[in-house]
Amino acid sequence: MFPLLCVGCGEEGTLWCLECESHWVPRLVQHCPYCERETAYGARCGTHRGKHGTHLDGIVAAAWYANPEIQALTKMWKYQLVRETEKSFCRIVDIWVNRSAGHFPNGVWTIVPTALHPRKARERGFDQSVVLSEILSSALKYPVGNRILARKRYQRRPQAEINDVKERAARDFSDVFAVNRPIPRDIILVDDVYTTGTTMNAAAKILKEAGAERVWGFALLRGH
Repeated sequence: MFPLLCVGCGEEGTLWCLECESHWVPRLVQHCPYCERETAYGARCGTHRGKHGTHLDGIVAAAWYANPEIQALTKMWKYQLVRETEKSFCRIVDIWVNRSAGHFPNGVWTIVPTALHPRKARERGFDQSVVLSEILSSALKYPVGNRILARKRYQRRPQAEINDVKERAARDFSDVFAVNRPIPRDIILVDDVYTTGTTMNAAAKILKEAGAERVWGFALLRGH
């Protein structure tokens, strides 16, 4: 076991101390999934509404990716497999929920993880999108549909680990996901990080083809 040190100030005994947490400001402004235009609930802006290939209706995030403390916690969770970080994520989501004027448009929402491939989940020992879905469900009291979306194709390199923007955008996601019916009308897709949006957009496409009317996204961190 390693000593727990706060990612902000280095205080021993915790990964994110109450003092550092008290200075953190959640992301209260949301933007279109496909550009940096500010919109209500992170909905598609007028330019991208109805545009070919834009399947995700909106995206909200609890924190900015540029925040070094939340970014450090996320990397510890995913790559060092430090499950203790999940206590901090519960607090982050709770703070975002309590301080936001609104979270999602009115609807009968079901939370759906953008699930890892079973092989990746076994390698890691957990699926971060499933854990975050349970955290969001606890905060907002929406049900979770863990078996609605499945990942068919194993991708060795996660989207967030690819630094080249053009390479990320060019990846083929056409046969990554499969769905299990029945499909809820209103779906919130959950993932830890939203960068180009390629993963969520591909998942939204197949969910809408299967019968979903609206697909929104929730991410712990968003790149811009």
